[in-house]
Amino acid sequence: MADSNAITMDLVYKELKKKVTDSNAKLLLHSAVVRSGISCANDAPLAKEAAHALCMELMKSGGPGFQVGRAVFNSWVR
Repeated sequence: MADSNAITMDLVYKELKKKVTDSNAKLLLHSAVVRSGISCANDAPLAKEAAHALCMELMKSGGPGFQVGRAVFNSWVR
């Protein structure tokens, strides 16, 4: 697994696409980004605090968002 510097929006999006359709993955990610207040490019590494906030918002969404948020948090953020 990668370290926390390797977390990008693209990585989270790809993980979401493994669980849901493309459009639902975009919607889940966009909603979590808006609620967490993150502002960064899709391929830019997220700061640990931003990645933590994004994972928490994904987990709050429940279902596949929860699964992906937890997996990313446990693998990369923690």
